Amino acid sequence: MKKRVFFYVGLLLFAGAVAGCDHPSSAKAGESLEERAEAFGDAWYNWRYADVVKLVTPESVNRVKMVASNVTQEDLDALNDYDDDADVSIDGIQMEDDTVAIVRFDVDEYMSPKHFGEPPVLVENLQQEVRFVRRAGKWLADLI
Repeated sequence: MKKRVFFYVGLLLFAGAVAGCDHPSSAKAGESLEERAEAFGDAWYNWRYADVVKLVTPESVNRVKMVASNVTQEDLDALNDYDDDADVSIDGIQMEDDTVAIVRFDVDEYMSPKHFGEPPVLVENLQQEVRFVRRAGKWLADLI
């Protein structure tokens, strides 16, 4: 059972990497805070974790991998049964200084993963804040 879950997670990450090559949520989506935040939000709230890894701090990569590793085939089936992507927009950006910002996301129609073994549920509206930091000239989501 454990091997099958890892197989599907690996398949999901590979498919996301292949499908995300020309997707606007890839790390090539621009260098401004707003562009990077939009790319992150689109990838994170639509479960494109291979793209998310390119948009987070190195310290956050393990958290993304942990979230992706908990995705089961049943989760993917439920996500695929729901035809629409989550509608993600930026509701506000609060600059704390030149290298730290808090981005407030407004997300509609989000398929939210639940606890392991429970199917994802549709959340009509979600508002969430994510911290971004500027490193080596790039804005990255800091999920720690």
